[in-house]
Amino acid sequence: MNIRHIRRAVGLVAKSSVSELHFEDAMGMTLIVRNQPRPELDILAGVTDAGWAASICTQAPQAETSPAAHIVASPMVGRFFRGAGRDGAPLVSIGETVEAGQSVGSIEMMRLMHAIRSDWSGTIEAVLVDDGDAVEYGQPLVRIA
Repeated sequence: MNIRHIRRAVGLVAKSSVSELHFEDAMGMTLIVRNQPRPELDILAGVTDAGWAASICTQAPQAETSPAAHIVASPMVGRFFRGAGRDGAPLVSIGETVEAGQSVGSIEMMRLMHAIRSDWSGTIEAVLVDDGDAVEYGQPLVRIA
């Protein structure tokens, strides 16, 4: 199963009335494609760095975000922490100005801490995940105006 097959499956399910589709390849790898709205991912519709995951999201409502807002999305699955570690003080707070490349939090995956850096300069508009919450790949973490 390659990315071309996955994209085709996502496109077919999105355009049809099928609610769920299961694939299994010869090696036993299983892919489940669901056609259910996921409000927590709606914000990703305008994010190009989220990869193919953004193509399955619906358009974000304009009232929730300002037109110039950027989203810092999770690059991996794990636990999000606002500080540099489990007990660290928050690296950023709402209303604080950040520069491109500045750490806005960290994700613990397999007992290793990974710094999450902003791709944009601006002001922190919202922190969309609570400290210690489990996060998925592509999930919005921080909104920057």
